[in-house]
Amino acid sequence: MTAWRFITRSLSYHWRIHLAVALGVAAATAVLAGALLVGDSVRGSLWRLTSERLGYIDYVLATDRFFREEVVAEIEQAESFDRFFSQAVPAVLFPQATVELPNEAGTNRSSNVTVIGAGEDFWQLDAYGVRPEAIAGENEVVLNEPLASELNAKVGAEVTLRLPTADEVPADSPLADTRDRVQGVPRLKVVAIVPASGLGRFSMRPSQGTPRNAYLSLATIQDALDQQGRVNAVLVGGKEIEPLSDDAAAAAETTLADALRPRLGEDGQPSGLTLDDFGVQISRVTQDYKNEQGDTQTVFDYFSVTTNQMLFSPESATAIEQAVLPFQGQPIFTYLANTIAKASKPSTTDDAASETNDPDAESGIPYSLVTAVDSTPAFDLLAIANDANGQPLPSDAPPLEDDEILLNSWAANDLRAQIGDTIRISYFEPETAHGDAIERSSEFRLRGVVPLTEPLQGPERRRSAVFDKPPTLANDPRLTPEVEGFTDQRTIREADPPFPFDRDRIRQPTDDDYWDFYLTTPKAFLSLEAGQQIWGSRFG
Repeated sequence: MTAWRFITRSLSYHWRIHLAVALGVAAATAVLAGALLVGDSVRGSLWRLTSERLGYIDYVLATDRFFREEVVAEIEQAESFDRFFSQAVPAVLFPQATVELPNEAGTNRSSNVTVIGAGEDFWQLDAYGVRPEAIAGENEVVLNEPLASELNAKVGAEVTLRLPTADEVPADSPLADTRDRVQGVPRLKVVAIVPASGLGRFSMRPSQGTPRNAYLSLATIQDALDQQGRVNAVLVGGKEIEPLSDDAAAAAETTLADALRPRLGEDGQPSGLTLDDFGVQISRVTQDYKNEQGDTQTVFDYFSVTTNQMLFSPESATAIEQAVLPFQGQPIFTYLANTIAKASKPSTTDDAASETNDPDAESGIPYSLVTAVDSTPAFDLLAIANDANGQPLPSDAPPLEDDEILLNSWAANDLRAQIGDTIRISYFEPETAHGDAIERSSEFRLRGVVPLTEPLQGPERRRSAVFDKPPTLANDPRLTPEVEGFTDQRTIREADPPFPFDRDRIRQPTDDDYWDFYLTTPKAFLSLEAGQQIWGSRFG
């Protein structure tokens, strides 16, 4: 029997089994082919959707803070920019705004609206020819069709836009001002309704849903937010709609990174992202006094690095500490204590009278600044601190432990505190719970008292105190960063801080006198580790 005859006889005899196998293979092939076709179709649809809503935009720099609009021009002037990109567009982006349209029945309202504040050049980034019939000018707005449909808005209607306030301090911090978290922009005239295609459905979210967008002029949104000349985003457009190759993309990213890197331009002026763009300030702090011979002596002279966000993020703090390491940089952490008081102790026959006759120690000192800092050769508080006998601590004294505290002489006298006493500090937790500040307290053992010199004339935020006797390292109100509504007031009673503040607790004239003579000078000092343990948070 030949091989061919053997095969044909086998097929005819087992035809049912072979038919089932053939049908199974055909079905599997159809399923796999269909899946590949569907996958390719979905991939194509997603690519079409993404390219449509982003247009020629290849890169977006979006931040949680505002920076100089001039940075955009500096990006366009970067070497090799024209090789990969067509233009860079300054913009203000807000993803969670609310738009309202009043009507006879009440108010139509749409939330989670994406607001794009940009100039006419924004629409040049569209790859499909989508462009509104009119570009939004001053106090005007363009809506996309989904938003206009939800509001039932027509061209010529006037809508109100509500934006989250651009606050540097996180909303969950007790130092954040939550009283005005929304900025209203009323009476914006709708000048055009753009279809939900192209940049009419601009979105950076990976979603197939149709976004609701409102487009304003850059100047209008900057004025509304009091951020003239500043933006929070840069849209960088490529030359082609197709994505760059891996090598070209890497080179393009290097070009943008180099353009943003801080440097000095040819004119000697800073270029790229500057410290101000990051909300970082550097200021020189000095304290001098004239001795009896009329000679000027310097007590301290240093540069202070602060942030308008109150706290440096962990990444920023690490970068700054590394940068200032050659200059003996020293981190400090200043926080507000609601109360500094002597902790109650069990009464005995010997001390019952002193406890009863010490009302100030029981009620404590209200609203005081406490600084967490480690002693170093450049800033050695232990070297000037006194012990229970009023004598300087030993020169070889160990560093401040995490359960120890130093008081300045004013606070120690006010509390009638003795070395070894337990000092309780009450404060708000660094993060609120649903917007409510939570008060906590920690106790420390009094290690020493730091002398404080009373000045002839107290300090102001822009002027140092005037002394006729040598001040000490503790005479430094600039250890406290500026808190609007608190540190910028003439008296502590006039303070209007964002956190809960009880003016009735202010003791007249004791606390106002301290403010006049010392302003925001800290009354107590902890180790840096202790401060970070009780006041550190996800914000810094």
